[in-house]
Amino acid sequence: MYLLSENKIDVIKNFLKDKLRITVGFFVSMITTILFYYLYTDGEVPVVYPSIIAIFVYIFFMVFEFYDYYKFNYAIYNFVENFDYSIDTNKNEYKTVEEVMNSIHSKYLKEITEMREEVQNNNKIFSQWIHNMKTPVAVIDIIIQKVRENEKFDYKMLNEIEEENNKLLNNLNQVLSMIRLEDFSKDYVPEVVDLNESIKNIIKEKKKEFIYSKVYPEKNYKDEEILIISDKKWNEFMLGQITNNAIKYSKGENESKTVYFEVEKSGEYTELSIRDEGIGIPDYDIRRVFEPFFTGENGRKIKNSTGIGLYICKVVCEKLGHEISLESNVNKGTIVKIRYLSKL
Repeated sequence: MYLLSENKIDVIKNFLKDKLRITVGFFVSMITTILFYYLYTDGEVPVVYPSIIAIFVYIFFMVFEFYDYYKFNYAIYNFVENFDYSIDTNKNEYKTVEEVMNSIHSKYLKEITEMREEVQNNNKIFSQWIHNMKTPVAVIDIIIQKVRENEKFDYKMLNEIEEENNKLLNNLNQVLSMIRLEDFSKDYVPEVVDLNESIKNIIKEKKKEFIYSKVYPEKNYKDEEILIISDKKWNEFMLGQITNNAIKYSKGENESKTVYFEVEKSGEYTELSIRDEGIGIPDYDIRRVFEPFFTGENGRKIKNSTGIGLYICKVVCEKLGHEISLESNVNKGTIVKIRYLSKL
C-alpha cells in the first residue's frame, strides 16, 4: 500500500498510455461519424449535442476502466508484499495475470524451499563431518600418548594411527565430493570406462584396509576388459565408498572375511555386485540406507559410521544414469548392485 501511494501519478500516467489507442480510436470514430451525417444532411444534423453525449459516455467508460485499473494495481502491490493476497477482479485479462503470477510464485517458492533444504542438508553434513574429524584426531592423540609412555615401539599402534588417518582421508573425500556434487555438470565427463580396471584400482587402493581388517577381496568373474559408459573418477569414488562399507562392516577380531566382486552382463547392461560377509542390515533399515545421515542399528555398533557414503552413491548414480540397489541379511552379509549401460 505504501508503494502504491508513492506511485499514484505513475499509475495515472500508465493508465492514460494504456488507453491511448482506445481514446484515439473513440474520438476518430466519433468525429468521422458526426462529420459524415453532417455532410450527408447538408448541415441539418446538430453536432454539439451528440458530441457532448459521446464525450460523457467516454468519460463514464474511462472512470470505470480506471477504477478497475487502480484496483488491479492496488492488488498487485499487495500481492508483492503478501503472496496470500487474492486479486479480486472480473476481467479475464487480469485473472490471467493473476494465474501467471501465482504460477511463477509457486515455482520460485518451490525452488527456494529446495535450496533451503539443500543448505540445511549441507549444514548437517558439515556438522557431522566436523564431528567425524574430531574422533580420529582424539584417537591419534591417545595413541601418541601411549607411544610416549612405552619405551619399546609397538607396530600395532602404528597400524592404529594409519587406520585413523584413513578415516580422516575418507571423510575428507566425502565432503569434497559433496561440494563437487553442487556443480556436477562441470565435473562429469561421460566416457568409455573399463570396469575391471576400476575394480583393480579400488582393491589396490584399499589393500592396507583389507589386510588390517582381515577382510580379503575376491573377483568372481573373468579377468578381462569390461567396457561401460560412465565417469571414471566418480565411478571409482562410488566403488571406494561401497568397498569401505564392506570392509568396515565385515571386520572381525579372529575370523577372516571376504568381499566378492561379481560382474554379470545382460543385453545392453552390465551389473556389478559387491558382496560382503559382514553383519548385514535389518529389514526395517534397508529402505532408508540411501537417506542422508541415516546410520540405523549398525551405526550404533560401528562408531565411525557417517550415513553419507551410500547417500552420495545414490545421488551420483542418479546423475550418471546408473541404477543402484541393496540387499542384505543379518549376520550373513550385504550385496550392493550397480547397473551400468554397456558399450556395445
